[in-house]
Amino acid sequence: MNYAPDEVPAMATSLVLVLVILTIAAPVGIVLLIKNNHNTTVKSYPYVESMRRHGHTRTLTVWKNGNGTFIGEKNHKLWWDASQQYWFCGMNTSNIKMFDSGLLDLPLKFDSLRLPPIYLLPEDAPTVEFKGPAHAYLRDGRETAHYKNLSMIVVAVQDASEEGNLLDPTLLGVNPIDGLSVDINFAW
Repeated sequence: MNYAPDEVPAMATSLVLVLVILTIAAPVGIVLLIKNNHNTTVKSYPYVESMRRHGHTRTLTVWKNGNGTFIGEKNHKLWWDASQQYWFCGMNTSNIKMFDSGLLDLPLKFDSLRLPPIYLLPEDAPTVEFKGPAHAYLRDGRETAHYKNLSMIVVAVQDASEEGNLLDPTLLGVNPIDGLSVDINFAW
């Protein structure tokens, strides 16, 4: 094709303008894409998130293979929820990025073979270790009577026996408030 001499500068200007727009738009688009995806995915492991409640720090850690730990204070006292048939304690409001982003789902069941010891705290008697099988979870606290109107994540410890009621405070002879304790040292 032959172009008139006065058409060449106009075409060159248009081409330069298109290249400038692409040079600016492409990096901006990539940055926005990464920023939007950052809220829903974890790019680096281990992924660690800490929370504070009542002066204690609890830490969730997730590794690339999906396993993880929930670590906090020792000898943490729990309360009985009769309707759910488990002992529980509020760990934090549920504004935890791991749950909000879908990285972890509730309830999160901990490894029963790696549970820390569970202790009965009878009044006017020595502390005794619970020897029966148990399960432990991080759960949505709104299922408990105590936190039904709050957005709270709780640790729950539940009997895993066939009878299913071995942790009932009446059978154990302990107070339903602070009658059981466990170290916050869980793995899944």
